[in-house]
Amino acid sequence: MSKPASLPTLAALTVLVVGAALWVVHNKQSHRRLTSEHDLLRAQRLQLDQEWAQLQLEEAALASHVRVERAARERGGMIEPALPVVIVNDLQPLMSAAP
Repeated sequence: MSKPASLPTLAALTVLVVGAALWVVHNKQSHRRLTSEHDLLRAQRLQLDQEWAQLQLEEAALASHVRVERAARERGGMIEPALPVVIVNDLQPLMSAAP
């Protein structure tokens, strides 16, 4: 026949079982919290990805050559010269005059 467990042994085992149960509850709660936070961050990332794609489309539209040329003509009063014009700027006199 086996010897019955002593009271201190039973108390120690009870404390260990209760401690393990509390540890499991704590870990499950932490896992739920982290899963919820992860889902929220994924949703935010998706929203930011969509916003980034929209901004890239806007940038491409705003930087198109046709739009830039039209803005230069309308707002800047620029015109395309009738004949090719080449202006040569000789910087040597300016460089020699500098102190």
